[in-house]
Amino acid sequence: MSHRTGTFGRVYSLTSLYGVLLGQAPVLLVLMIGLILLASPGRRLPPRSVLLARAGLVVMLVETLSSSAWTVLLPQLFARSGSGADFVRSFGLVWGLVNLLMAIVFAAGLALVVAALLGARTPSDPGPPPPFPGPPFSDPPVQ
Repeated sequence: MSHRTGTFGRVYSLTSLYGVLLGQAPVLLVLMIGLILLASPGRRLPPRSVLLARAGLVVMLVETLSSSAWTVLLPQLFARSGSGADFVRSFGLVWGLVNLLMAIVFAAGLALVVAALLGARTPSDPGPPPPFPGPPFSDPPVQ
């Protein structure tokens, strides 16, 4: 075996890997429960809203899993490539760019869920019609 027992690659220990997954567990749980609830019968949402909500939850689920994998794998990739003088700058730049991309993907998923909620609204009641036709603030017609 090329590495000590309890390590994953040369950098992360398995406890760190489990720590990353444990930290994301509440988010993953909520996203999966949301998908299960959207798949259950007895829908109260219109079909388009269900589709948008599912798409949003799937996008956020994929982003959360990708972000967790990225958090575990990036330090290993840098450790295997060797650390030169530009190591810290390269690490920071790549980490920042990927996190920005992940944030944009998560925001897109959240926007889809918001669009699903807005699409499920019932149209607001326009209220009673005006008592008589005509411009506002004019005298009512004489009867």
